[in-house]
Amino acid sequence: MAGGKELLQILGLAIASAVVIAISGGGNVFGMLGFTGLGLAGLAVYLFPAIVGWEREHPNQVSIALLNFFLGWTFLGWVGSLVWAYSSIPKAALAETPPN
Repeated sequence: MAGGKELLQILGLAIASAVVIAISGGGNVFGMLGFTGLGLAGLAVYLFPAIVGWEREHPNQVSIALLNFFLGWTFLGWVGSLVWAYSSIPKAALAETPPN
């Protein structure tokens, strides 16, 4: 997962791409920006459990992200990965994690 600065760069690139596509196709720029914004918001909601696992530095963050990516569309997979991401982290795993 990307940090805050990288996410802003990706968002800026997506908005710039939407503007270029809308202008070159003669389409509605604001409609394309709204569509892009809704798509990015939907993607953020879909990947929310993976983001939570990453931010909490969960020891199973890759497994959480894979479960979320492949089974998140079933809602049960999405809720399962969210619960897993918010599950307690064993103290042994916290001791192994180097400080930031």
